[in-house]
Amino acid sequence: MQRKLVVVVNGHPRSGKDTVVNGLSEVLKEFGWLTGAISSIDPIRNVLRGLGIPVDKKTTAERDLLANMKACLEGYDNWVTRSCVSSALARLDIGYSGKDVIFLHVREPAAIALTKELLPDSVEFLTIFVDRAAAEQVSTNAADANVENYPYDISLGNNGDLASLGASLVALAAKINQSTAKVAA
Repeated sequence: MQRKLVVVVNGHPRSGKDTVVNGLSEVLKEFGWLTGAISSIDPIRNVLRGLGIPVDKKTTAERDLLANMKACLEGYDNWVTRSCVSSALARLDIGYSGKDVIFLHVREPAAIALTKELLPDSVEFLTIFVDRAAAEQVSTNAADANVENYPYDISLGNNGDLASLGASLVALAAKINQSTAKVAA
């Protein structure tokens, strides 16, 4: 059975987005899925690194710089979102006839909506908001300040220990694996 799936994962800083992507990837691999991940901020980070600007500490100043640079490019022609969708589709079209998922880290609600719009109907689309009470609430840039302003398909609570999160991820992966329709939380 061939399935192509793009999953957008979002949440506040330090909510556990990478942990969720890594955990879901591992469980989905057990179900026979190929997995990959793309971050929409990586192209911006790479440009800035090429200019000799350090952007790997995730400080407020770095987060603001990355968000502002991305906003400028998105405002010009949605280059970042189009690039991420193109990368995801290229990765999904490698000729694999089984189940394939790409996790996209996208912060801005408008970019999430455009991602969905740019994907062909043959690619399933799912959004997950990682909700953690202890996550850092950043409001110094629009990307971080507005992460909750999208109608996500799933809100995944991450307020317990790793074992609890792991159990949630196993259950979610099973739903993803079994369904060709929208996956409900």
